[in-house]
Amino acid sequence: MVSAVESYVPSYKLSREVYTIPDLWREWTVGLAVGLPSIDELDRRWNSRWRSPKERQYYSTRKVIIDEVRRRAATYGEAQAVARMEEERLVAKASLDKVSKMLRAAKKAGNVEATGGA
Repeated sequence: MVSAVESYVPSYKLSREVYTIPDLWREWTVGLAVGLPSIDELDRRWNSRWRSPKERQYYSTRKVIIDEVRRRAATYGEAQAVARMEEERLVAKASLDKVSKMLRAAKKAGNVEATGGA
C-alpha cells in the first residue's frame, strides 16, 4: 500500500525570471531560494511526475543547456563551464531559448561546439 506521503507529487513551475546560465544552473542544482527544491531533486525524487504538461516543453528547452554545462564540467569543472557558457551567451546576445536552439541544431549537425566554446 502506498502512503499519502509517498503518493504526494509536488507541483513546481520553472522560473520564467531566469535569464542567465548561472541562474539556470542554480535553479537546477540547488534551488532558487530557501525552501524551493532544485530541479535535480524533483527529478531524483519524482522523475517526470512533478512536471505538468505545460512545463514539459519548458523543462526540455532548459535541460539541453544543463546537459551541455555538465558535458563541459567534465573537462573544466562546474563553475568554469557555467562561466564560459554565460560569456558565450552574452557575446552572442542570445536568450536561454536561443542557446538551447543553437545547442540542439549543433547536436543534430554533429557539431558538439554549439555556442562557440569548448
